Amino acid sequence: MLKLSADALASRLFLPVAVIYAFEEGMVRIRASTLHDIGNILKVPIRFFFDGYTASADNDA
Repeated sequence: MLKLSADALASRLFLPVAVIYAFEEGMVRIRASTLHDIGNILKVPIRFFFDGYTASADNDA
């Protein structure tokens, strides 16, 4: 897995770094296409972001 700073990731996604921090804080939802791009940049499969996640009826869709 490639390790990048928030600044470097933002640059590669053509997004302001503030958006990356908003993703981290859960203030902004990440589009599927953006998540796909992040996975490609970090060289990890999409399932990497969902490891340990279990869906429940209480979760928002």
